[in-house]
Amino acid sequence: MTDRPARGFTLIEVLIALLVIALGVGALLSTLTSSADTVARLRDKSLAEWVALNRLSELRLSNSRPGVGVTTGTLDDFADGRWGWKQTITDPGIAGILRVDVQVMHRAVTGTSEPAAQDEFPALATAYGFLGAAVAPATGVDPDWSLAAAGTGGGPGTGAPGSGGAPGNGDAPRNGGGGNPGGAPNP
Repeated sequence: MTDRPARGFTLIEVLIALLVIALGVGALLSTLTSSADTVARLRDKSLAEWVALNRLSELRLSNSRPGVGVTTGTLDDFADGRWGWKQTITDPGIAGILRVDVQVMHRAVTGTSEPAAQDEFPALATAYGFLGAAVAPATGVDPDWSLAAAGTGGGPGTGAPGSGGAPGNGDAPRNGGGGNPGGAPNP
């Protein structure tokens, strides 16, 4: 009998190849798990920012001016979850201006039905805003910012309510606006 050279892989080579494949698959699974966790965290952070910005919009659109202090609340059934918010309103020392800080957390973080204490609020997102007292209510008319209007004391829509600067009060257009679009002055 003649000895033929062995063909194929030895047991040691197969075991080393399996070890390399196992390490590669383990690293791949670790990367996929980390990526999935990052996506979930970014989703929650984005939703928390929306909740905070919506709270600021609610304050700006409300008819009443909020008082200085801390307020907490919850938002149920938003994006299949419960969200808690903490709103802090402070006076920055400028007349007619209030600073609003809104912090938002996901309820699943604490597992409680009420927002956490002030020092323990695990905020996912914080929105900052300012509220100011309007000089005059909005008239719905674009103001005339031209130099001619500035020299004559204003054009349509620039005056205070009842001062004759707002359209619809029965006064004739100012600054030669008859027939010119937007009340532009005649040359």
